[in-house]
Amino acid sequence: MLKLLDYSVEFPTTGRSFQNRIEFAPGLTAITGRNEAGKTLVMEMVRYALFGKDALRGLASDYRNLSVTLNLGIMSHDVLIERLPRKETLTIDGEVTAVGAQAINAAVPALLGYGLDVFDIAQAAVQGDLGALTEMKPTPRRQMVEKLVGIDVLEQIEKDCRAETKTQETLAASLVTSMPVPQEPVAPDDYEPSEKLQQISDEVQAHQAERAQLLRIQEPVAPVAPISPAETDVGMLEAHEANRQVLLQAQARLQGQLAGIPIARHSREELAKALAYQEYEAEVRRRGAKPEYSAEQLQAFQAKWDAIAACDGRESVTCPKCAHSFLPDVSDDVADLAAGAEPPIGTGQITTQFRRIELWAGPLAEVSPFTIDNIQQEILAHARADDRAAIATELAGLEIPADRSGDLRAARAFQQEFAVYRERADRFGREMGLFQAAQARLASLGDRSGELDTLQRRLGEARAYEAALGRYADAKSAYDQLCERAGAARDLADGFTRGGTALRNARTKVKQELAPSLSRAASTLIAAMTNGERRFVDVDHDFNIIVDGQPLQTLSGSGKSVVNLALRIGLGQVLTSKVLPIFMGDEIDKDMDQERATSTHGTMQNLREYLTQIILVTHKEIEADNVIRL
Repeated sequence: MLKLLDYSVEFPTTGRSFQNRIEFAPGLTAITGRNEAGKTLVMEMVRYALFGKDALRGLASDYRNLSVTLNLGIMSHDVLIERLPRKETLTIDGEVTAVGAQAINAAVPALLGYGLDVFDIAQAAVQGDLGALTEMKPTPRRQMVEKLVGIDVLEQIEKDCRAETKTQETLAASLVTSMPVPQEPVAPDDYEPSEKLQQISDEVQAHQAERAQLLRIQEPVAPVAPISPAETDVGMLEAHEANRQVLLQAQARLQGQLAGIPIARHSREELAKALAYQEYEAEVRRRGAKPEYSAEQLQAFQAKWDAIAACDGRESVTCPKCAHSFLPDVSDDVADLAAGAEPPIGTGQITTQFRRIELWAGPLAEVSPFTIDNIQQEILAHARADDRAAIATELAGLEIPADRSGDLRAARAFQQEFAVYRERADRFGREMGLFQAAQARLASLGDRSGELDTLQRRLGEARAYEAALGRYADAKSAYDQLCERAGAARDLADGFTRGGTALRNARTKVKQELAPSLSRAASTLIAAMTNGERRFVDVDHDFNIIVDGQPLQTLSGSGKSVVNLALRIGLGQVLTSKVLPIFMGDEIDKDMDQERATSTHGTMQNLREYLTQIILVTHKEIEADNVIRL
């Protein structure tokens, strides 16, 4: 039963919008109002809430901001469907069971047991669609009703059963012929289990392996003791060599120190003469060249250059009275000095000559030439002559003992060889004991190599037989399984044959019962709707419709309407009334006069045993339990 419908929608093409909240009650509900008030939209929103966009009259793009909430009862469940712009959910008994349009569109038909096509025939007559059932040709009408009832599904399952019967029979035949009957292998004459033969073979091989190992044990050779050297005291020799190494290191240290002090090649007097001559040469180099002129000469030269500079570039002037030539602004003394030849050296050289006079002003005593090669080494030799003598004396006092390193090596080698000898002597004793024990054991072990060939042959034959026996067991098991599978396939084929027969009988029985049941229900309804003017609706097995002996297509518009309504409500009683006992009709009375419309509405009110709710969109004044005016 429908409980609450809350919806809002805008139509951008017309600019109109609708919003409403309707609480439904049991019984007959009439939805009335002026044209284009949104009456048909109520039914459309119920269908959209249940089945999604397929239930809309136009394209989804024709609807803007479409929002619908529908609360209803389906059998014993409380169902809430919310299709909002951003989220769509299905809630059953307070628990969200589906989210999203696709999930809801699958869940609602599963809950109802049918989809929009059944709903629109058995539970809703949309505007202008009341005659959809009777306007069909008989064959499509029969096929549609059979589809609604599920007969087409039974027919398809029957076909599937026949096909599966053939498949299973083919499988059984192919399984039986796919594998020949396996043949059991014959055991060898001297057969024993390979496990037992392997155990015997292992014992013989272990016996022979022990013999081979004992035969590999050779008699050991006694070791020879090493020859002892003259001196075997390694400790004494090591102490002697250690002392010798200390003295050699001291000798090397003193020799190194002595080599670092040079030997004097000249006497101290000769060293003094060489140092004096070295100082004299250094002073001569410092003073440089001796002056070539005296100070008086240099002063005269400078005065001459100064006079020349004073007269340089000036023109002489002749006196008009006495005809004497002279230089203006220059005294006669200066002019006389400037006349004549230039000095032999220039002004810069005069300065240099004055510097030489200053450097050579002091006396410098002459020293006899005397030189020594590497005079610094000679100075160091005289400075450390006493150190050299002391080191030489200490070096001469060292007494280096004789070299006995060869005796030490020989003593050490003897010790090592003797240790090896003792180890070999001990090992010789042990090896001799092992050799003697091996000889004793060999005396008790016979040679069994001849048994191995026979055992290997028998073992190979036993394993081949056991492998063949295993393959036979596998083949026999597989063969038995195939036989079982073939039997099971035959059993399945028989079962599918029986199932197909049962489905065919069920389909025939449903067909036999459907048309009479629908005829009885429709006849009862049409008699009430027409106040007895029409009494019998006969639907045959081919779904031809006869009303009171008159073919349906010959009836008037009102007559066709009541027949259609009676058939559709009758289908609802047969198919859907136990799941969702409602019927919605949009202007189903438009072809009826007031009397027939009143009878029809009254008849529908009397269907409360089958229909909890009847919702009719109408422009007529009818008696209803509830009225919704838009």
